[in-house]
Amino acid sequence: MKRIVNVRLPVVTACALVLGEATAYTFRYFHIDLLFISAAAVVAAVLFIVFLLLKRKRAVIYTAVAVLAFTAGYTECILRFNFYDLREIDADTVYYITGKVVEKGVSGTSDYVILNGATADGQKLGGKLIVYLSGSYGDFCDTGYKIEFSSKITSLDLFTYGKFNRFAEENVKFSCTVSEGVTSRYAFSLFGSIRSAIRSTLFGNLDKNTAAVCYGMLVGDTHAVEEETLSAFRYGGIAHIFAVSGLHIGIVYGLINTICKKLRANKFLNAAISTLFILFYSAVCGFTVSSVRAVITCAVSMATRLMHVKRDSLNTLSFAVILILLINPLSLFSVGFQLSVCAVGGIAVFSKNIIKYSSKIKIPEFISSKYAVTSGAQLGTLPILAATFGYISGAGLLLNLVFVPILSFAFVIIFAATFICLIIPAAAVIMPSAVVILEAVISFVVDFGLEKSIISGFGAGGFAIVYFTGILSVSDKINLRALPRAVGLTATCCALVIFVLLKAYSPFEGHEITVSGSYYGGSVLIKSQNARILVITENASPYTVKNSLNENYAAQPDAIILLCNQEYTTKYGYDYDFECKDVYLSNLLFPAQPDSRLNFHYEHRFELYGVAFEFTDTHSLAFVCDGVSVAVCADENMRIKSCDLLISQKLNYDTENHSTIVDADKTVYFSQKGYAYNVAEYGEMKFKTKDGRLSFARPPVKR
Repeated sequence: MKRIVNVRLPVVTACALVLGEATAYTFRYFHIDLLFISAAAVVAAVLFIVFLLLKRKRAVIYTAVAVLAFTAGYTECILRFNFYDLREIDADTVYYITGKVVEKGVSGTSDYVILNGATADGQKLGGKLIVYLSGSYGDFCDTGYKIEFSSKITSLDLFTYGKFNRFAEENVKFSCTVSEGVTSRYAFSLFGSIRSAIRSTLFGNLDKNTAAVCYGMLVGDTHAVEEETLSAFRYGGIAHIFAVSGLHIGIVYGLINTICKKLRANKFLNAAISTLFILFYSAVCGFTVSSVRAVITCAVSMATRLMHVKRDSLNTLSFAVILILLINPLSLFSVGFQLSVCAVGGIAVFSKNIIKYSSKIKIPEFISSKYAVTSGAQLGTLPILAATFGYISGAGLLLNLVFVPILSFAFVIIFAATFICLIIPAAAVIMPSAVVILEAVISFVVDFGLEKSIISGFGAGGFAIVYFTGILSVSDKINLRALPRAVGLTATCCALVIFVLLKAYSPFEGHEITVSGSYYGGSVLIKSQNARILVITENASPYTVKNSLNENYAAQPDAIILLCNQEYTTKYGYDYDFECKDVYLSNLLFPAQPDSRLNFHYEHRFELYGVAFEFTDTHSLAFVCDGVSVAVCADENMRIKSCDLLISQKLNYDTENHSTIVDADKTVYFSQKGYAYNVAEYGEMKFKTKDGRLSFARPPVKR
């Protein structure tokens, strides 16, 4: 009789390691007492004793390995969290800072650089420093340069606005802003010099956007790609061409392997040269998680072939996951890592069954194999994409089938042409011809209107858990008969539908008020059975707002209220792209120029879906939900005297008179760390209103 699951030791080890790190993350995020980890130790000990008494040697070994891996992951992650939380500098002191630039990019409208080996007044910082360069900051600098300047330094938090700090993975612990006084000198950096040479070759011989797309494909840096182009690739589900991963590493490995075979190198020398070259290429790309995973996968595959060992894709992926997480446990919380692993895992889990069932309906193998790879990757990454970006591409499967082979061919041509130009600079005249295919693809993707194909409204968390549990029932990694598979798949589909419906359409009366924020502004979502009303401050991050809406199953609001100045009314239309075109503003603003995309309503008092609103000025709004009075203030002029819930951008305290400006039962700030409840430290906050009562929808936890 076949086992239901063929247990693999590398897979067990990788899963236990991931579970240990995820447990550490959960304990740190919710401030759970570390003594609770003893419960896991008790369970492990009981299993170990039971298997030992039953003389199940294999189970005993697997349990012991799983316990060790869990412990290693948990311990390493906790130590990294504690190290990141160490405060080594005084935030109010101006330091003389030196460091070497290891990365340069664009954030909004200004440049930034990341320094490694940075010192503050001669004392080495225990992490990297991100420097935001504004205005005429001084001497030119790029990757490889050593720079010096004076500035105050801020320590970054592990969690900010309820989210894991993406800089923590790269050990960027500090930040500062510099407007002038930067001095620099060039210091040799092998990989930095190669990146700079690639960038100069591309941008010196191609138009800016095409060069930026080429640079993104070659080294994974998309900072220079126009937002319209990058969004179009995302909407089409083919933005993974900018993540140097299995596709890129596989092509480069294939090129080097072919050259070595032509030169009649023996298989061991061939494997060594190919591995070293793709490792070097990964270094040029900055050792991104996806490129490292691909390099490890290639190396393990080559080793198994040389040793005539049967290759198992899940074992290979597990080895890569174990190595990456042991080197940097915080990689687990990176979206790039999750997408990379889930894409390869999806291919490993589903491709075999897809090919098998395709053969039954007489689909040629060369077509079904490509379809299986693309479909497997899409199935594996769907919940990650939905949770991270709030949407999936309805055209993704088709575009991947059509364009990935074309883009792979274009990548080979661009890679080869760039390599030749780096060796022979005079050959740069070939670059415009090398990108003809790519330019055609860019033109199609940007002009085709792929934003109309996206499917949005997904939330995070529970959706992914239910999804992954269900789809495993139809994979070839679980040995089940047709009926149990069908039952499992049907139950999962029903659970997902119920899950989404309950999240999107609450069966309970009353309103739910969700407050989210970013560094410069925030939003308030008022959600009921009948409607979703969104209040936005003028400096709110569009990305943060849209992400919050998707997490709360309210992707397209029914009405939008803007708290803003005169100039922002025209900027709003370009920042946000909602199907809802009715936007409400204060009647104190002058009517903006007519806009065919939007209907601006200038109001003082008005009612929307049973909620009474009143603008007290251009940046302040009062409304009543189920008898609960709420005020949203986005500037310093708080004209409201009292309310049940105050949601404010500025501090609700008069320092001169030592008194509260607005008398409120509960106060929530978009930022203002250290005061009352604030989104910066507590993350997104939810309240419920019903029958004149205001309560927390979930208990607030300070991160």
